[in-house]
Amino acid sequence: MLDAVPDAPEKSRLEVTIKAASIDTNVPDLDKMLTADDMFDAARHPDMTFVSKNIVRTGEGAGEVTGDLTMAGRAHPVTLAVTFNGAAPDPLTGEDKLGFSAKGTLDRSDWGLGKWWTAVGNEVRFRIEAEFAKPKG
Repeated sequence: MLDAVPDAPEKSRLEVTIKAASIDTNVPDLDKMLTADDMFDAARHPDMTFVSKNIVRTGEGAGEVTGDLTMAGRAHPVTLAVTFNGAAPDPLTGEDKLGFSAKGTLDRSDWGLGKWWTAVGNEVRFRIEAEFAKPKG
């Protein structure tokens, strides 16, 4: 959910929910390992959530969103660098759409997800591509 205030992005709000069991690495055995109780524990913590606390414009079409990321039952602050990709009607549906890209880095051990850290490290860099449709009515 994006509650956007274009003229005052600091008044905007963002809430995102991702199903922990939706992990798809294209390696089914790895997906099972990642959603198991010693990693994301998808059975007990089915949702990963991000709730914005602060949105700041840092330049033309750019900003930072700081919020709380909850994974495996633990919440910690995360800051995302965000780029506004544009707004336009969807050519197939005619719906008004907004597009954003975001990237960030986190230390997975902060969420108790330290398994295999010597083999794969703790730092996780991620990129998000998101599109939001304007609510009808």
